[in-house]
Amino acid sequence: MLVEPITSEHQYDRALAEIEQYFDKEPAPGTPEAEHFDALHAAIEVYEATRWPINARGSG
Repeated sequence: MLVEPITSEHQYDRALAEIEQYFDKEPAPGTPEAEHFDALHAAIEVYEATRWPINARGSG
């Protein structure tokens, strides 16, 4: 299954809801489900880093 880049809050919410199914039952490595989980995770991670970047500099 193709996972598109997340570009909106609506898509982000949908991706979170979709990835949640894997929290209770982790997919076996090497399966299509595991690949889908990894792709969703990556898309979510990129969106979060872009939308809410963390300042890498310390406070002082």
